[in-house]
Amino acid sequence: MSQHLDFESGISRITELFADECFNESENQLVTRFRIDTSSRNMVRALGALLKYMDAARVGVEYEPLNVQTPVTAVKRIAVGELVEVDSGTYLALDIFSKNEMMKRNVRRRTVTSQSSSSLFTLCNKCRSGPGRQTLRKWFERPTTNLNVLNSRHQAISFFLQYALDRLRSGTAKVRHWENLFKIDFEESYVENRPVMKIGVDPELDRTKQLYRQLPGFLTRIAQEECRRLKAETCSVAYVPLIGYLVSLPLDFPVDEFEEYVL
Repeated sequence: MSQHLDFESGISRITELFADECFNESENQLVTRFRIDTSSRNMVRALGALLKYMDAARVGVEYEPLNVQTPVTAVKRIAVGELVEVDSGTYLALDIFSKNEMMKRNVRRRTVTSQSSSSLFTLCNKCRSGPGRQTLRKWFERPTTNLNVLNSRHQAISFFLQYALDRLRSGTAKVRHWENLFKIDFEESYVENRPVMKIGVDPELDRTKQLYRQLPGFLTRIAQEECRRLKAETCSVAYVPLIGYLVSLPLDFPVDEFEEYVL
């Protein structure tokens, strides 16, 4: 256990998180110390041990080669002062979770008995998807005092609690229910097999869609500029998940002549 909580091995594993965006070891060390407070030795030990445990457990990469590590896409800050600690006895006393649901969480069973219907979580759980139920359960299990987080959760719930279709079927729909329905682009949704919003509903979403549509042309211009600068016969820009956008060059291209490129 002591070797997993070693400070030096912990900082070494943490530096691997930022290796892809750095050109050399010294830059990697600098970026790591810029983002992680290495003076907090206990935090470094704990984070390093967590990363090494995820690697050993093969979280998310069970079917990948052994040299593939668990991908870490983001590191988020958790303020301990904003967390509310609730023990299992309190959950049962307040009927937030029933006894069967608490046992289900502990042994990770996928079945729920009829006795769980008396809990507050079951009464509030109107989710139709697995990720939705997991997210709602996480909110119940991890209460917070952060008002911004609470308001964000309330807004998300209020958005999904708009029973527009039920009101339409019952003939009691109001103007606002029809407005919500007309925000959906049904033709585009049918083509893409997913819900698609019409233009003008959300300016930020419209800007993102416009940028996405312009991306192929933008990447083509970048590839043409790189071809002229590098004097290469062919050149393309490719996107690789978890790495980003890469310039693709022929195998016989003299990479050694350009310091900013590495094999």
